[in-house]
Amino acid sequence: MGDFNISHAEWNDFAAPVLDVQSACYHVDRSISESSLVQMVKEETFFCNYQPTSLLDIVIAKDPNRVSDAKRGPPLDGNASRYYCSLSFQLHSKAARPQSFDSRALHWRSGDFAAMNQYFKDQNWWRISEKGSVKDLYSDFLHIFRQA
Repeated sequence: MGDFNISHAEWNDFAAPVLDVQSACYHVDRSISESSLVQMVKEETFFCNYQPTSLLDIVIAKDPNRVSDAKRGPPLDGNASRYYCSLSFQLHSKAARPQSFDSRALHWRSGDFAAMNQYFKDQNWWRISEKGSVKDLYSDFLHIFRQA
């Protein structure tokens, strides 16, 4: 999302830029087109004397199914004769991976923290840290933590 200030850009019915070699924004249009990006804002976003003049603020997406309800909102400065409108849209992201560690399953109030502290001190952390990958180290740490 951004204020690209390419007022000469034209968008076709498929929300892709119309390529015109003579256009001042040809290189930006070509980059967007070659990247298969899609413009999600359909209305002008800049007003002059209360009349829509150009579409300056754009939301481009690789997958149009990930962005929905892109709408022009109220002006950002209602007292000016030239102003930008606010934009609102919904971004749909992939669900996060489930956590491998859930602290709610542990009974913190009944823990023997002095014994846990001693257990951690007794670990050979140098030997454990020589395994290599961060994933292995984290897995080993969680195993030791659960044992404690």
